[in-house]
Amino acid sequence: MNEKNDGFLDEYTRPRSSTPKFWLWLILLAVLAGMAVLFKVTVLDTAVNERELAASLELFDISSRWVVKEKIADDDFKGIVVVPQITFRARNRGAKALRSLFFLGVFRFLDDNKAIGEGYLLTAQKPLPPGGESQPIQLTSTFGYRGQSLQSFDEYRRDWKGAYVEIYIKSGSSMPAFIKSYYISRKIAGMDIDVKIAH
Repeated sequence: MNEKNDGFLDEYTRPRSSTPKFWLWLILLAVLAGMAVLFKVTVLDTAVNERELAASLELFDISSRWVVKEKIADDDFKGIVVVPQITFRARNRGAKALRSLFFLGVFRFLDDNKAIGEGYLLTAQKPLPPGGESQPIQLTSTFGYRGQSLQSFDEYRRDWKGAYVEIYIKSGSSMPAFIKSYYISRKIAGMDIDVKIAH
């Protein structure tokens, strides 16, 4: 009787370190610990808050203009819509790589700060390393002015309001950080004129 039971009780009486379950649990714990270390190194240690982000990012090669966004051929109006646009590059002056940069531009009128529209861009391909510089980034407003032609914007310049854009940026899971405001020039793409404001 004892001989028959010996094999059956082996699983319960032999040291735990020699059971398959023990080694499976040990491997699982090692994998979880490795994932935790990897998460800390790749995410937590590289994360930046909005204050660090604003101090780290420098915008340069800045230019702005108005561009034709769409052509309209409705029964009550035939013409074009021009919207403000800004182009710039970003330089990382900080000590950490900036990942998944999201750029947001809020376009506003100068006289009353009323919003015209927004433009945004997500650059998720490659992190921007310390000292690194981005490719040109272009933000274009969703709304703008309507006119019958490009030339009509010069003809009706008395109604033309100045505009500016507020640039916000976030990296990864950070909160959006305000970077700077920039004046939008009155140049219209496709025209040699710079629309002047009549006073």
